[in-house]
Amino acid sequence: MSIFQTIGSLDDPLGLWTPMPQQEMVHFGLQQESSLPAVEAPLFRVNLPENLQAAQQAFERSEANLDQVHTVLQAIPNRLDDLLHQIQARQTTQSTVSFAANSLTVEPGPESALLELLEDISNSQPISFSRGDEPETIQEPLSQAWRKAKTDFESFLEQLEQTVLHFAWVETALAGQVIARSAVDWSGDTITAWAETASAEQKHLHQRALERATRTRHLNLRLFLTVSSGAAKIATLTATGTPILALPAAYQYVITLLKQAREIKNIP
Repeated sequence: MSIFQTIGSLDDPLGLWTPMPQQEMVHFGLQQESSLPAVEAPLFRVNLPENLQAAQQAFERSEANLDQVHTVLQAIPNRLDDLLHQIQARQTTQSTVSFAANSLTVEPGPESALLELLEDISNSQPISFSRGDEPETIQEPLSQAWRKAKTDFESFLEQLEQTVLHFAWVETALAGQVIARSAVDWSGDTITAWAETASAEQKHLHQRALERATRTRHLNLRLFLTVSSGAAKIATLTATGTPILALPAAYQYVITLLKQAREIKNIP
């Protein structure tokens, strides 16, 4: 069973929590549980082993994963700058703008996939729709890859609203027995209900669970800012120059780098 789970929210783009199906909130007779707000919100659940040393080790491993996500996000602006410099250098020697991956010395991977999405944006087709009585036309890529990137980015925005702008629950269990449940608001303020038998060591474990959930929310915000700034950069290189269209491409690029980092870490 996964130690770090999210219940009732969308997939975790950072790869820090395992999404689980929606479940009805179960009441465990915790002290002051009636004082917790009755709200529907995502639940961060931490299922720890009964052995306290093993539980501490689980948190140490998870903190290393959090640090890795932070490191990857921190490096992305410079990595994007390097790619843009390559493109700009090529544009000074060519009369046309093309983002085909094979036109640069870029190996298959995150950068080549990003270049292909940029090519899709530059080849956008007009789409007509009506807003009230007024017909409007926008330029939007039609490729399957870009549509998937757009869907993934919209799902991330929905999750961001759920986990950052509203309440979230954080629950800690030892060997399946819930010892604490907290309601956390958007500012980080918490209200906690404790099991009567919760020891000082167990309360400390729940505090670490709260810290992990809080760091996750902060990293999701950092992810959004990284994607937004990246989209602004790459949009200047497309034929449309529209940051809104570049957002899905930037998001797909960042998520690919995060997945790549996890895969490398898991190689024995």
